[in-house]
Formats: sequence, structure tokens, C-alpha cells
Amino acid sequence: MVANGARPWLHITGFFSEHFDRRGIAAMQDLFKLFATRKDAFDARQSAAEVALVYSRTTFDYVGAATPDANYLDGFRGAYNALMDSRLPFDLLSDKHLDARALSRYKALLL
Repeated sequence: MVANGARPWLHITGFFSEHFDRRGIAAMQDLFKLFATRKDAFDARQSAAEVALVYSRTTFDYVGAATPDANYLDGFRGAYNALMDSRLPFDLLSDKHLDARALSRYKALLL
């Protein structure tokens, strides 16, 4: 995941108190220390995927409207699952970052 440019993070909800569940924090600290010690394995790597699936928040908001699951997410998830089931390497792209340069490396786009 990191070698392909993703940035892992720990999602924390609620508020920090004496009752806060801290179990995930130490594991994430260890993981980030590993990434720091192996920068040679993670920095400047690029995905080899030739296929990309585009996620569009704009389409989700406007076409999805009151029923985004039926109008957008079901199709997006179906395409995602089809790619996963076929074991086909793919990248997820945001519709906010689509330009000729970003798209030029792909042989196929799923919109």
C-alpha cells in the first residue's frame, strides 16, 4: 500500500480521555517507524497498474442525490469487486485529479 503511494493513518473517533482505547496507537507508531527505516523500499515507487477505477464525489453528490447507494455506490462497488475478483491490478483515482498526464499511463479507465 505504502509502496504504491497510499498514506496509512489511524482514524480516531470520540474524545481523548482516560477511557480512550489506545491499543491501535502503539501499533501505528511501530508501523511508521518501519516505514522510516525502510524509506529505500517505499519512496518514489509507482503502481504498475494499467487500469484505474475513478471515484467521483461529484457524481455521488449530484447523481446519487437522496439514494447514493442505488444511484452510484452500487455500481462503483460492483466495478471495484469485479476488479478485485479478477485479481487485476488497478488504481483508484479521484475525479478531482484527472488530467492528461495522470491518465496517460493507463490503458483502461472505469468511470
